[in-house]
Amino acid sequence: METGRLFQGDREACKAYLADVAGYYVYILRRSDGRPFYVGKGINDRALDHETEAHHPNNRRSNCYKLNVIRSIWKSNVQMQYEIDYVAESNADAIRREAELISGLKRLHEGGPLTNLAPGGGTSDGASPISKEKKSATLGGVPT
Repeated sequence: METGRLFQGDREACKAYLADVAGYYVYILRRSDGRPFYVGKGINDRALDHETEAHHPNNRRSNCYKLNVIRSIWKSNVQMQYEIDYVAESNADAIRREAELISGLKRLHEGGPLTNLAPGGGTSDGASPISKEKKSATLGGVPT
């Protein structure tokens, strides 16, 4: 799938680019070889939060698959790549584009490379089977 690629680079270059972005944006986190592994939407420095999150133990609310990819990239002594795909004036436009990208690139259980648990668009409808199992196990009463 072709992306908008308004920007692509490392963390520091992304931080500098985002300083001039007003409003919402859609971003893609990529392995050093360019393969995407996560799509999200954000405002301000949201795209940079994932690496910060990966520095801490998984608190069960985090996407462990995404965090494990980030940690694997670090262990390889290479840098994760950031891509800004789309800048939007409205949250609704950013949500729409995020869902389009996730649908087009596909999540792991759909045969794609993305670790996203939800299909995007601000919904958990269509959550991955792994995500559904985890939620069921934690909310279903006595854990096994």
